[in-house]
Amino acid sequence: LVGLPAEGVRWFRGATTRRNVQYQVRRYKTPDETEEDVLAALVEEKKQQYGRQGQIIVYCDTVKKAVQYAERLGALCYHRAVGNQEEKKAIVRQLTEGRQQVFTATNALGLGVDAPTIRVVIHVGMVRRLRDYAQESGRAGRDGGKSEAIILKPVRYQGRGRGRGRGREVKETVEQAEGRGIEREMWEFTETLGCVRAVLDREMDGRVDRQGCEDEEEACYRCVAVAEERQREVRLMEILREQEQAEKEQAEKEQAEQEQAEQEKTEQERAVRKAAEVPVADIELEVYQARTQRRKHGQDERIRQAEEALEVEQFRAMLEQWAIGCTWCRATGEDENDCKRHELEQCEEEDSQEVREAVKRWQQAIRWEKYSCCFD
Repeated sequence: LVGLPAEGVRWFRGATTRRNVQYQVRRYKTPDETEEDVLAALVEEKKQQYGRQGQIIVYCDTVKKAVQYAERLGALCYHRAVGNQEEKKAIVRQLTEGRQQVFTATNALGLGVDAPTIRVVIHVGMVRRLRDYAQESGRAGRDGGKSEAIILKPVRYQGRGRGRGRGREVKETVEQAEGRGIEREMWEFTETLGCVRAVLDREMDGRVDRQGCEDEEEACYRCVAVAEERQREVRLMEILREQEQAEKEQAEKEQAEQEQAEQEKTEQERAVRKAAEVPVADIELEVYQARTQRRKHGQDERIRQAEEALEVEQFRAMLEQWAIGCTWCRATGEDENDCKRHELEQCEEEDSQEVREAVKRWQQAIRWEKYSCCFD
């Protein structure tokens, strides 16, 4: 481009993925939830999380959505027909100068936009090309602060399941996605069970050795799930070791007492059997077999108690979690984010009215100790 000889030029290129950006795919259930309602709740959540200085961009796949969602969110909207060049520049300045918090846009909001305090980039609708997604999600965290890139993806269900009528989740195949104009690489990014950074690195930068999110990187949603499962396994082993140590000390004490008692008993029996001319070896064999059986039973019991202790910890954590949001939706397996958006009193799900009435009857039936509690 500048007339320099190729052999004298060196390329310098950073990684496409940003270390300070957490990549996520959040799924919502159709037709129970609408894209607009889920988006509105997510934007409100992130406004509370990051405060007034944390800007949010919502990329939409159509101009109609961008305009509609801007009205719902009280946001500025940018698309190809939003105005003349001066009007477009004025909107972009409100973004780059941090004067407006929330924006909706189409891919017309492209290169040349550098706003340092964008904390969240959300994509709704169809995201067709991984290259476009990498560029648009790269708007987040230009100042190096912790940021997020989130794709909202609908999930459909087929047939009827137990209890509330929802059947199994319908997974979109890569062929179906390509039929809708979505690149195979973009489909893999949203459907992979592994690290999503690995998909971006491979397709955008040619890096094929990534196993997962690395040190000093914000872990993607898949790596977070893997880490949580590993933490659960580690905690289980810690509980098991703690119990084994405590039980070992107790067992050693009891064993010493038992062996002393058995020794005394053996000596007594030896004296009796000696008189009856019964071989002492038979007595010692019986004692050995009894000890072996008790030790095996003790090992099985330690494992069982460790698992029970972990279940108690998880149950306590679940009770603390269930104190926030709708208990009926939690009990029927709804998504964690869905449950937090309303209380049981506002739940509109099937059978929720019956549950509210049942809770009321239960509360009325309880006979509390005087001065032990109160209700509004």
